[in-house]
Amino acid sequence: DQVIDLYPDCLRAYLVKGYSAWLINKKKTARKAWKLGLKRSSGDITLLAELANCIAGRVNPLSLVHPLSSTSQVVVNPHSVSTTPLLDPSPKGPAPTIYHEPTASADVISQMGDKEFDSLAAAAQQHLVHGVGDFSIDKYLSKGYLRVNTGDFSGGISIFNELLEKHPKLVGGYIGRGTAYALANNYNMAIRDFSSAIDLDPSCSDAYKRRGQTLCAAGKNDLALQDLTKAIQLDPDHEAYYQRGNLFYRFHNFNRGIRDFQKASKENHTDPPTWNNLGLCYNSIGSYTKAIESYRKAIMIDKNFKEAYMNLGQSFRELGKFETAEKYFNIAISLDNNYSQAYCLRGYNRFSAGLHESALSSFIESYNYNPTNIEAVYMSSVVQHGMGKFRDACIGYDTTLKKNSDHPCYFQKEIALWYQNRLDTTFNEFNVDMDMDTMLKELWCKRESSKNLENYIPISELDDSIPDVEPNFTLSSEIESILKYSSQFSSMFHQDSPGYMSNMRQQRMAGLACIEIAQIFREVLSR
Repeated sequence: DQVIDLYPDCLRAYLVKGYSAWLINKKKTARKAWKLGLKRSSGDITLLAELANCIAGRVNPLSLVHPLSSTSQVVVNPHSVSTTPLLDPSPKGPAPTIYHEPTASADVISQMGDKEFDSLAAAAQQHLVHGVGDFSIDKYLSKGYLRVNTGDFSGGISIFNELLEKHPKLVGGYIGRGTAYALANNYNMAIRDFSSAIDLDPSCSDAYKRRGQTLCAAGKNDLALQDLTKAIQLDPDHEAYYQRGNLFYRFHNFNRGIRDFQKASKENHTDPPTWNNLGLCYNSIGSYTKAIESYRKAIMIDKNFKEAYMNLGQSFRELGKFETAEKYFNIAISLDNNYSQAYCLRGYNRFSAGLHESALSSFIESYNYNPTNIEAVYMSSVVQHGMGKFRDACIGYDTTLKKNSDHPCYFQKEIALWYQNRLDTTFNEFNVDMDMDTMLKELWCKRESSKNLENYIPISELDDSIPDVEPNFTLSSEIESILKYSSQFSSMFHQDSPGYMSNMRQQRMAGLACIEIAQIFREVLSR
């Protein structure tokens, strides 16, 4: 009721109010709410149709399950076909796929007769973008848009084909059919149709924007940038700024991306993906506090925005606040138990904290939910390498190299083999700094390609006679006393500020290194 008082034309409020009354068996109250909604002026023909069906007693039980779904609002305006990019669950930014899959059902319309549809189309005609004012044409444009918006791409294309045969200069027909082709991933045909619309009306910002989005999905980012910039020049709306911001992110031009997402947020400050992607840009330039603020705004608008929770955890991880990061990664996983990337980033967080065993379990879960996630395989190998499980580590490195022969894990595999072959050798019998191939270390540190290695003889295999490190070994009292003594120096190497990670494993190594240096000095001074 409060929503209706504030926004009298919000059809979904009438619809859901009716559903709520219907579920508690107040059917008269429900029908009254639906009738009031039907009297409102709106271009949302799907909701108008759903209201009409409810009044007629055709209440869809599926609609009662999730009556508040924000993704089911579909209108006759082709501009409303969601062109928001699917969010990439990785911290790398928005995915190149730019269209949401439609979630609304065409059943609502299929239950209606022609007269019912015509009356609703007539009521919505004034809101029809790219309409021509001729109801006999606009009615079919509405039908075509509706087919596309409800996921019936082939049905929409058929309607637009008939329209364009009769009216070859119909801009709305080309835009509608182009949208259907784009949603069906037929990018070449979509680009052709949007280009036809531009040829007919060079001032049509919607055509430039949609062609830009499609070019982006097809990987033609430079051309996409030109189209989106033109769309902004003609009509600077939220969607155009948002899409161009995504492109700038992809170009690693994060400051330009920030400016576009800020402008997009001013055009529509209630769009969660805009705030999320603004956070991604801030995170990429090291402005973690601003990134956290942006993610929290996205979550404030959408409490179930799993990507924002995951990205929030990533920013806290960058700040070295591992416990807080863990909390947000777990929230993302609780929202989607199959969220592979959240498991993967939680593994990174635990790895950064030096918690290798729990990190390994998280990477394994990530891979189990998404066997194509080679990053999880690679990081599992890195963790196993660090734990002394050289055999399992090398298997993972080999799996990674099969997917990408130039992956930097080639160097890590060689280092793992080098150490494994010396596990039964005392430290004073070898020196990694002196013995390991110089170019191998050089290229690995510079993250260059292993193909640039010259005259390097790879380490052929593991030494089967040497077992892996036993994880649950018993420490002697002498070693325990050394570890205890070294711990007082460990924390001195950690500066409590952003960028200095409180990794317990690294602190222990630093403490032992401190003792080793002291021993060397003692030996030198004794001479």
